[in-house]
Amino acid sequence: MRHSHPDVPIPLVSAWADLFVARNSDLNSEEGGRYYDYVEQQYRTVNDRLKANEDSLQAFEIRNRIGLMQIQQAQLDSSTLRLFQNIMRIESALLDTNLLIQATDIKLQSLLPDYRPTYRQILDQLQAFDIDTPHETFYNTIHETLHQFDRGARYEYWIDHYVTAEIANLNNQLKDLPQALGNAPNPAYVSLAERLANLRALHGNRTAEESKGNPSSIDKMVQAREIYTSLWEQRQRISEVLDLIAQRWVYKAQSRSLEQRRLEVGDSLSSKVRDHQHLLRNQTLLEETLNRLSTLVEEARISRAKSANDIRILTQALEVRSIPQTTAQQKTAIAAGVGFLLSAVLSLLVEYVRKARALRAAA
Repeated sequence: MRHSHPDVPIPLVSAWADLFVARNSDLNSEEGGRYYDYVEQQYRTVNDRLKANEDSLQAFEIRNRIGLMQIQQAQLDSSTLRLFQNIMRIESALLDTNLLIQATDIKLQSLLPDYRPTYRQILDQLQAFDIDTPHETFYNTIHETLHQFDRGARYEYWIDHYVTAEIANLNNQLKDLPQALGNAPNPAYVSLAERLANLRALHGNRTAEESKGNPSSIDKMVQAREIYTSLWEQRQRISEVLDLIAQRWVYKAQSRSLEQRRLEVGDSLSSKVRDHQHLLRNQTLLEETLNRLSTLVEEARISRAKSANDIRILTQALEVRSIPQTTAQQKTAIAAGVGFLLSAVLSLLVEYVRKARALRAAA
């Protein structure tokens, strides 16, 4: 017997038999057989389609690896988020540094009457560039910004003016100080030596200028030092802004490429998920259809057997029950079966005797 639930109890099958005998009492053996063959063919067709769908589903899962694509999409989402956070961090740093640059420009204009921050026009133009700007144009503009600042602030002039005088002044002070106090180094000498080394490291050896340099007055040295410090710090801030702009430009280019890749993976994943869900729905529907057809096959078998007056239908129903039986249950079932068979044989004998008597009486 074919059924998706092998543990169906005998009373249920008997109920099927009674129902179909009543419903199909007008069917003859040939019609019952055709109906059974039709249902059986439908069952086989759906079963074949179910197996084909299961094979397609397995091949689809192996070929597309949706789980890996979901991991890849999560990684792309995470990378996109990190890039966005980096861009936001750069934007914040640019805002803070630009405010310091503007404040220092105001200070330099008070120290240097001829100071004009014309570099800011180039800096604003640079910040307005988008990621479609050619690389060469972008980086040439970065270099031009610093050159314009140097020209507008006379940066090299003030470096020479202060550094040469400061180096000469430090040399003179070092000559007047002992290198050691007893067995320990002289702290004043060490401090001046470090300042001299730092100036040489930043601006190189200016031996020709030093030999001609004459120490200025204290007031002029203080003013020159303030101008030098302001210009040097301003140039460092401008360099920092240029670095931040370059980083933002690179991050935005990476963000566009990553976003395109993320959208491609997302669209492909969405399409594959829809196809996968379609296969799963097909499998569910086919399983439900096969389950219903399995019931119809059994019902058609019972109907066919009843239309053919096949008494074995009542004993074949035992096949649906696969629940293990105890010895007592088995004995009861055997006794019931034997009793039914004896009753059927006796009924046939009684009918045979009745018909034989009727024939003799008629003779």
